[in-house]
Amino acid sequence: MGVAVDQLGEYTGHGAHLSARIAGAEKSLAEILERHPKDPETQKFADAIRGRLSDLTAAVHAAEQMPAPRRKAAHAGISRELDGIEADLLARLGVR
Repeated sequence: MGVAVDQLGEYTGHGAHLSARIAGAEKSLAEILERHPKDPETQKFADAIRGRLSDLTAAVHAAEQMPAPRRKAAHAGISRELDGIEADLLARLGVR
């Protein structure tokens, strides 16, 4: 999971590290779908994760305009959500 070092420049702002994590999760999700394209459970999982990642992307963008203390709190919450999503993705990839 993650993005290549040469792609890090694509992510800017206070939430750049979170945007990079979201992009990495999206990439991992695409790999899971490639491995199980016809599995309805995998499709349902992917739809749910895709929606959650979309919400988190919006939250990262919204946090950019917040005062520093609120932005840091928002980023911490987003990071916790991403921790859970990444754990779910790794489990789907067979990493426990």
